[in-house]
Amino acid sequence: MNVLGVTRQNSAVGYHRIMLPLHYMKKEGLIDGHVRLTDQLNDEAFKGHQFDIVVMNRYAEGYELEQVLELRQRYGFRLVVDADDYWHLDPWHILFSVYPSEKVIDHLQAADLVTCTNGLLADAIREELGVEDVHILPNGLPFDDDQFTDIRSDQTDRTRFVYVGGNTHLNDIKAIAGAMKKVQSNSLFRDEASITLCGFQDHEVWHRMAVYLKGGYSGNFGIQKGLPVSQYMNLYNDADVALAPLVDSKFNRMKSNLKALEAAAKRIPLIASDVAPYQGSEYILTAVNSSEWSIYMREMVDSPNYRQWVGEQLGKECREQFDIRDINKKRAEAYKSLI
Repeated sequence: MNVLGVTRQNSAVGYHRIMLPLHYMKKEGLIDGHVRLTDQLNDEAFKGHQFDIVVMNRYAEGYELEQVLELRQRYGFRLVVDADDYWHLDPWHILFSVYPSEKVIDHLQAADLVTCTNGLLADAIREELGVEDVHILPNGLPFDDDQFTDIRSDQTDRTRFVYVGGNTHLNDIKAIAGAMKKVQSNSLFRDEASITLCGFQDHEVWHRMAVYLKGGYSGNFGIQKGLPVSQYMNLYNDADVALAPLVDSKFNRMKSNLKALEAAAKRIPLIASDVAPYQGSEYILTAVNSSEWSIYMREMVDSPNYRQWVGEQLGKECREQFDIRDINKKRAEAYKSLI
């Protein structure tokens, strides 16, 4: 089986849904043929090998579906389209006005096989788009390998809270602005904790995110600039607790639990909104309102032994359920069913 993965080099979703899976499938012997990654879906990409599978996330960026179908006819590959998000964004999403929802829908409906991250998203693909062959392949990480090892700097005299994410989460961070003001109004918390916004860029959206996250105080607040996808987990190396706020919306309910997996890789707790991606685990601290957010954050500062225990349990749970090497066995079965 030869597989061509179509993605952009610095795409975060491409990294987790195309690059990492194919790398570890090849490494573990689940692909016995050739693997190639490309951001150009043209005749040049097919030179030298007969590819059985072409896999992409959402749609072929920069190309029309008709071009993809012409290539499928010419080279005889089977098309796998992966979906990691719902195709209709929330109206307040930063990409709402430019997101090519119809193009995503067209690619999903034209695919020979569709993969996605969770059951809610799979149900939407089947029921709303009429696609029958949908395989649920959760996000997974190669725990304890490469950047996903538990290598963190030594504990300081402050409990270090981090938010690691992108600028598409402006409204999610805004939703916990009240909680951040509440915890930051406590002088003991400010003395004993720090808050860092990771992935920062010098852009208006990021500056607004910083205002919401710092809670009105700057003395214990910091920023870290983004890193390439192959190094981004290093942003967690100076962390004791991760934060994952999400507004409860149809779009967000279909997101994956990736932030839980990232925290688990470093064996640190995750405080998250009580929204579908983070429900179902007793080791994820899910908050339903500002009061609970502030209670959990204060508890993480006051109870270091409990904080360590929760992080270890989350790490153990995710290693058992979401190791990419295990999920890839199902991915390989899905791909091979096409050929």
